[in-house]
Amino acid sequence: MSYVPGYTGSMSIPSWGLNFSISGGSISENIGSGTATLSGTITQGDLSYSLNISLSGRTTSGGPGHSSGCSGYSANTSDWYFYTGSSGTLTCTSGNAIDISLSQKGGPFEIGTGANLWTSSEYGGAGWFYVNGSGQCDFGPVIGGCSDPCSASLTATNTGPYCEGTTYTIQLNSSISGATGTVTYAWSGPGGFTSTLQNPVSNNGAGTYTVVATYNGTKCTETASTKVVINKIAATPTATVVQTGMWWN
Repeated sequence: MSYVPGYTGSMSIPSWGLNFSISGGSISENIGSGTATLSGTITQGDLSYSLNISLSGRTTSGGPGHSSGCSGYSANTSDWYFYTGSSGTLTCTSGNAIDISLSQKGGPFEIGTGANLWTSSEYGGAGWFYVNGSGQCDFGPVIGGCSDPCSASLTATNTGPYCEGTTYTIQLNSSISGATGTVTYAWSGPGGFTSTLQNPVSNNGAGTYTVVATYNGTKCTETASTKVVINKIAATPTATVVQTGMWWN
């Protein structure tokens, strides 16, 4: 038995024009029997439902039947497993609404391998259901973070400006925040300069140096640049003496 703790998410019933939020739920799986239970509380305004969905037919074969629902994140078949059978109910617990029966629509219910429901790039699960047996009404739970997983912030700096004619080292620095997974770096600059270090040193002089950071399993990249300035030594001023003539009466 594996257990994924509480989640937040969203669902929609397009033909009703309603958007609901999901909270206080869980996905409880019985790997041995290939089944799972998805539960939670769904609210919209003064309406509240208790969600209970049974999932069966756990398999790692097939392919995603839906997008992850998260901007900038593409599902990879190797990142998911699937439940081919599903059904459930939405039981009204407050407000004036009827109970809703759910039956599987389209592809299988899918769950991200090693799902971490607090990290946007580790997507939780998604599936589509018919509402009360009607193909016109869809129930689409999107469980897990839906932030853009490619939203890290990258900056590039150098220790200049430098002065021509002095001894100096061009130190290039990069800093990234919000990146998931291993980060790799690729610098380029004047005179064919390249480096895969995060903070390399260059002897290639003035110009613009650019770094590309790749992260989140190579799904995401960020780019930043820094301009290296080398100030020229000012010319030494020279004085010219002008001798004027003298007149006597």
